[in-house]
Amino acid sequence: NYSICKGTYSKKQFLCAGVEENRLPILGGLFVYPSTIYREWARRKCVFLDAPTFAHSGETNSELINYVSKASKELEFKYWIKPHPMDQRDYSIYAHDENCLGIVDKAMTLDKLAENIQIAFLHTSGIYVDLLNCSVKPFRLSTQYYYPITEKEEEFTSEIELIECIK
Repeated sequence: NYSICKGTYSKKQFLCAGVEENRLPILGGLFVYPSTIYREWARRKCVFLDAPTFAHSGETNSELINYVSKASKELEFKYWIKPHPMDQRDYSIYAHDENCLGIVDKAMTLDKLAENIQIAFLHTSGIYVDLLNCSVKPFRLSTQYYYPITEKEEEFTSEIELIECIK
């Protein structure tokens, strides 16, 4: 199997995730979006929450949602929240944020969700490389629980750093 890369940036991210270099051809962008559709599509983002099996997921999920909520007000964007499929916790309290479009059904596939987002926010999610494959740019909350899955420029530790990442 191969992962088609838009350029050297996406190839570098796949290499960081452990994908073999000979499986990463660079072919450039394959999709063209009309500018009127692209402008609306580009404003939508999604928060991917940690699995409940991660010991500190309650803490990191709250921190991640709070940072994205604050950044959404500053930069005027809308976002969804996608709980891990195994997570039974209720996240509806976060859906009351004026910029939150809602909680994504756990059964929704990543491919379908990726059709509606340009940027993703995550912490330890295993879908990092899958997001790149779907042409979604992921940004990772960096905490004391370190997972070396991203380049430093894609990491943030506060809402101020997150705002700078996505400006």
